[in-house]
Amino acid sequence: MDIKNLIKSKKFDIKSLSEKSGIPYSTLNDFVNGKTSIYKMQYGYVKSISETLEIEIEELEEISEEEKIYSEYGEIIVKNKSFYLKCPLQKEPRYLCKVNSFNKDYVQTLAEWEYDYLQKCELEKQWIDNDCSINE
Repeated sequence: MDIKNLIKSKKFDIKSLSEKSGIPYSTLNDFVNGKTSIYKMQYGYVKSISETLEIEIEELEEISEEEKIYSEYGEIIVKNKSFYLKCPLQKEPRYLCKVNSFNKDYVQTLAEWEYDYLQKCELEKQWIDNDCSINE
């Protein structure tokens, strides 16, 4: 179950949950739509959401964690209202695009392109390293 379905199952929508929990609508909307991670929210907001939905904070964390997108190219994460690709080819996550409903439809394709690019860069680096060592 994702956060949207949890809210629906508790007979709320974002507006009514905002009113009942005391959390600003825009903050709650960003959380529900994956623009803000639960770990970037104020603890008081997380606590208020869990109390209003009558679930444990840990359960809310697990449900919001399920909203990460996993692909064969790595993990697609949401950070600062943007999608990033976290993969073994890079130490730091790579920016893909801003979070919005249109981008969610093609973020997997962007991850594939970025992964292919990183692989090519890695192969090129290996080729250059090997070529240079032969000439020494």
